[in-house]
Amino acid sequence: DLPAQFLEPIREDLIKKAVLAIQNNKRQAYGAYEEAGKRHSVRRRAFRGSGHGISRIPRKILSKTVGGRKAHPPKAKKWGWKLNTKERRKAIRSAMSATMDKEKVPILEEGLEKTIKTKDLLGILTKLGFKEELI
Repeated sequence: DLPAQFLEPIREDLIKKAVLAIQNNKRQAYGAYEEAGKRHSVRRRAFRGSGHGISRIPRKILSKTVGGRKAHPPKAKKWGWKLNTKERRKAIRSAMSATMDKEKVPILEEGLEKTIKTKDLLGILTKLGFKEELI
């Protein structure tokens, strides 16, 4: 009487992989622009170097000078994971099937949200077998 999706064997490894992919896809990429601190709006004439009574450092584009680039900026990185289509679909079917397993889904009575102390709630969740999830 149940659809075929609910009769799929439960694969916890696929479900975990799919959940991690979803969580990683929510992260935003960050990092410095590759040309940051290296760009100028005008071209400078060639500077002859030493022997002119002025410092050479201010004219350089270095990490230790004012207006220069950063020494070791964070590199731009995309955090998203790609999941194979068949793998993703199997993970969804497996998760749907796991919701029908009464041993895997804990059903709690009403009034648990009225537990005021966090210590009491931690004790209840530990007795239910959620110790690894609480760490």
